[in-house]
Amino acid sequence: MQLCRKLIYWALCGLGCFVMLGCLLGVRVWFPFQIAFYCLFGWTVFLYRKLSPIEVPSKTVVNGVIILLALTISTHFMMRQLYAGRTEKEPATRTWRFRWTIAVVGVVLLMFGAGIAAVGITHQSVWMVSSKERFIAADGAVRTASPQNISRNNLKVMSLALNAYMDQNKSIPPATTWSPSGRLMHGWQTALLPYFQEGELYAQIDFDKPWNDPRNRKPFTHVLKVYLHPMVDETSDSQGYALTSYALNEEIADRKIGSFDAFPRGASNTVMIGEAAGNFRPWGYPLNTRDLSLGLNRSANGFGGPDRRVTNFALADGSIRAIRNDADPEFLELLSIVNVRTKH
Repeated sequence: MQLCRKLIYWALCGLGCFVMLGCLLGVRVWFPFQIAFYCLFGWTVFLYRKLSPIEVPSKTVVNGVIILLALTISTHFMMRQLYAGRTEKEPATRTWRFRWTIAVVGVVLLMFGAGIAAVGITHQSVWMVSSKERFIAADGAVRTASPQNISRNNLKVMSLALNAYMDQNKSIPPATTWSPSGRLMHGWQTALLPYFQEGELYAQIDFDKPWNDPRNRKPFTHVLKVYLHPMVDETSDSQGYALTSYALNEEIADRKIGSFDAFPRGASNTVMIGEAAGNFRPWGYPLNTRDLSLGLNRSANGFGGPDRRVTNFALADGSIRAIRNDADPEFLELLSIVNVRTKH
């Protein structure tokens, strides 16, 4: 009992020191509680932020379950053989039990997850130490992610959605759709909605009417954070339509691309989606494409971004790459090339 009292006493003293330190540093007094919360429960916030916009295809879930079952069964038979070989010189009083196999597979999965977590912790720690941005925001809140990381995550979500669309439809979504009379109807970002848990918003759209028809006003005025760079203040245009900070590579627009063979320089060297430099369009706008050959941050109608050093892009293989804004436009044009034979 005496030991418990001493522990409580020193814990309260430590908490008081943290509060005093927070006051001296000019931050709010709940700063220590924020630190404690993120240390204990930050992983749940992280998982919610990362996983909530991603819709996992049912085929992927089924494949994962099949692989896990195959791993468990093969491990069980292998361990039975090893265990029998170890006890063949003595009468076997026990056999290898299935619950032991479950424990082994569980440990392997736990080690796999721990390895990924260790890499993530190392990456985040290095970023926190080396970043020039303040760890504590002006209002005293703990900064949980840099704007660049949030933008890269937005691009990753769109890239996964685009690849899921491509797997299901054997082609990338069209940059624009047209009515029989030649009127612009809908854009590529609208087609991605069902692939990152925006199926309800997608269902509200009347595809027999143009995106800016009064009947479609409600869904297209809905602001989507995944389509906005966190450093861009503009969220809606003068008519109230929700904007996007990203654009499609003009070279791949309206091309029937069903496989990586369409990319002569390889999927890892072909730009699909990137940050827009300015003149932001509504995410429902049908012609939301940009020309890489204009350079980065050299034209408001080209690619670029709020960070004047680099611009983030999603490549055809699903990876995200930051390219320096002083890159040669001729080099950028090479990253946008698609086989002409794939065009409609």
